[in-house]
Amino acid sequence: MTTISLQAGPVAAVEADAIVIGVYQGEDGAVLLAPGAEPVDEALGGNLAATFRALGATGAADEVTRVPANGSLAAPVVVGLGLGS
Repeated sequence: MTTISLQAGPVAAVEADAIVIGVYQGEDGAVLLAPGAEPVDEALGGNLAATFRALGATGAADEVTRVPANGSLAAPVVVGLGLGS
């Protein structure tokens, strides 16, 4: 059974199967992180948008892109969910 929960506090300490953040297409077509993704980006070194782009993400609505957290977060994976433009 799938369970979704919301938690407050430092994102690096959230124990979950994945951290989900929104990504969207900017006016110039660039992949941008949705507001609220800053702590996740910081925990992963500030290059999360560039990583999504390198993996071919576009930010298109309903697109799903997975990035390993590599020990930077308690969750093993960050999922970028496309929100469109």
